[in-house]
Amino acid sequence: LRVLQEGEVERVGGTSVIPVDVRIVAAANRDLREEVKAGRFREDLFFRLNVFPIEIPPLRERRDDIPLLVNVFVRRYANRFNRHVKGLTRRANEALWAYHWPGNVRELENIIERAVILMDDDSNLDSQHLFSGGEQLRDSLFRVGTDGELHRTVPGSDDKPAELNSDSVVLPGRKIAGSEQADEIPSQDRESMLQHLLSSVGSLDDMETMALDYALAQCNGNVSAAARMLKMRRAQFEYRLKKRQGK
Repeated sequence: LRVLQEGEVERVGGTSVIPVDVRIVAAANRDLREEVKAGRFREDLFFRLNVFPIEIPPLRERRDDIPLLVNVFVRRYANRFNRHVKGLTRRANEALWAYHWPGNVRELENIIERAVILMDDDSNLDSQHLFSGGEQLRDSLFRVGTDGELHRTVPGSDDKPAELNSDSVVLPGRKIAGSEQADEIPSQDRESMLQHLLSSVGSLDDMETMALDYALAQCNGNVSAAARMLKMRRAQFEYRLKKRQGK
């Protein structure tokens, strides 16, 4: 504490004070304010460390970063192991997006490294290469079946998987570089989808309300994650919520 507060230290048994000029960088994977309230972290130490905090949400709350990170890790380990990775299959993209990532970026890097080792050279990286280390895919939206196909787990069922289809999950409209298929909707399909929405939902306000509610439900009430899901800033999302609540 003395080093942090005064920038000086005194050796054990010494009689002189030694000035130190250091920068302390500390990281935690828990909310330290809550840890202080619970008595598990010293309050005086927290306030000495909490000079310029940088909060980084867990990977599951910033899934838009996953394609960028995957590109970096695939290139890194393809070069390290002298392998040519053509790209990622659609199943691999969907599995990466759906997994809950309890180990955050470190787990993602480890999974990509393992996948590059397991896959055949000069081929596409698939979901069966990614999740072969016992990851609990049932805790996310998907699991890889014995047929190598990606299935979505039915809520409330531990055994019976449901086939993945366009109605069961919303995937990002982004493509991981080199993947064999982008999640892009053809213009004709977009027009028919819009016509269906207008005829079934009604007004634009109703559609906006449905989108806000859906995003919040998918993100367990996390406003920042819901805003990212709808490709808007948190302030824009909150403004629309307040406008809706004021009606």
